[in-house]
Amino acid sequence: MLTGSLARIRETDAFFGWSKVARQKFIEEGSLVEVGDGISYRFTQDIVFNSPTAAAATVTGRPINGWTAWKDASGNTLDDNLRK
Repeated sequence: MLTGSLARIRETDAFFGWSKVARQKFIEEGSLVEVGDGISYRFTQDIVFNSPTAAAATVTGRPINGWTAWKDASGNTLDDNLRK
């Protein structure tokens, strides 16, 4: 995730486990800070995730499949571009 990228503050009830713990760690260390609009966090440094799903879950605050969530400008998913 690049510095300046935004993430949603609100988390769903289904958001728990490793992704919730990782997100909380980023908040505590200051890598993810509130923007002030009550809706968004902003990344204060570049963060390399181990998987596209981990990145997507951190950004959305919910369980999500990163291979299908991330899309390019043409609407093709990461899965379309890298695994098919």
